Amino acid sequence: MLLVVRGRSKVISTKETRYITNYMSSLIMSKQLCKNLRVIVKYVKDIDGDGDGRMIWLDDNHNPREYMIEINNTLKRDRQLEAIAHEITHVKQYAKGELKDMVRGANRVKWHSRPVSNDTDYWFEPWEIEARGFEAALTWYYKAHVKDTKKKF
Repeated sequence: MLLVVRGRSKVISTKETRYITNYMSSLIMSKQLCKNLRVIVKYVKDIDGDGDGRMIWLDDNHNPREYMIEINNTLKRDRQLEAIAHEITHVKQYAKGELKDMVRGANRVKWHSRPVSNDTDYWFEPWEIEARGFEAALTWYYKAHVKDTKKKF
């Protein structure tokens, strides 16, 4: 994975951001898929709509391989870890073709090749349900891994 970190977090170093992103990606994506991705992790002060993070594909919707993940750098450390995990799950969903925007900019998507209604509440969108699950799991595995390996940044 070609990984670029922009901006700064007060609680997670650039070196650790790279490690987190690669580690979490390796848990949910194949080595081959990861090898073909370009990801920018950008720490920002404000996310539109008061979110903790967001993911945007940068190339094309047909087979996206370039992504930007924005993380709110005012969050506490654990919440930033969770936001990275959540957004890297969305990278996986787009990169594997599980999630596709039907029209760029519109809130119309396909999830596993099936159209999902624009009327679906955010909390019940299937890709968000999956991302919240991976958010918790990936964060837990990452923290356990760092503790077990005594990794220092």
